[in-house]
Amino acid sequence: YHLEGGHGFLRTSAWPFDQLKAQGKHILANYHGVDMRTRGVFPWIDELVDINTSSELDLLQKHPNMKYVFLPYDVGHHQPRFELNTPLKVCHATRDRYWKGSDVIIEACRKLEKTHGIEFVLIENQPHAKTLRMKAECDIYIDQVANLGGWGYGMNSVEAFSMGLACCTNLLPDYETFLGDHPFINVHKESLYEDLIELVQNKDLVLQKKQAGRTWVENTHSVNAVMRSVYTIYKKQGWIEELPRELA
Repeated sequence: YHLEGGHGFLRTSAWPFDQLKAQGKHILANYHGVDMRTRGVFPWIDELVDINTSSELDLLQKHPNMKYVFLPYDVGHHQPRFELNTPLKVCHATRDRYWKGSDVIIEACRKLEKTHGIEFVLIENQPHAKTLRMKAECDIYIDQVANLGGWGYGMNSVEAFSMGLACCTNLLPDYETFLGDHPFINVHKESLYEDLIELVQNKDLVLQKKQAGRTWVENTHSVNAVMRSVYTIYKKQGWIEELPRELA
């Protein structure tokens, strides 16, 4: 049994999971971040849970029994495009300029248009279908440089990788260490313009990052990859003897 947000049907009672636990059933609680940060765990649920999971790295430090699981995404929904545009197209999608540092990104990219001939595509307040089309036509995606609402990247980056875009973002050092060998181009708001110059002047690197990003997202965020990681937890817990054949 998976409990989203670490609570059952009733917020003040463990029923019926206390009875299920007594029958030998296994319980997993998945936290999205804001739930644990704002109210913590429900003790009457927490004492029943075998293992907790989250896609938020900081939660690993907030609970002694927490495993990291990447957020799932239908990577196969997108057909990646690896050829480069002439001129290179750099895009940024935003719903809230403050949280992503969009004003810094826009200023740097407008300047880059004048000095290095790139095309900047700002995607803001557009219908979802149009947003996807605009994004898929680009070469480089800039996620965020502010790092005010997370540790480095979100589903916008995962979507960009799935489309075959090179992806720039600002990763916190702990997160970059945790990810290990990743395809992100780590940029900083203080030096974003210079960071982008270095990138757009190296088209071979852009192409390499486009291809590496698609491979990485297939191995981490795809539905099968996430299912494999969850079933691996089952196996380590002793709940199953082996992974399902299609995930092995």
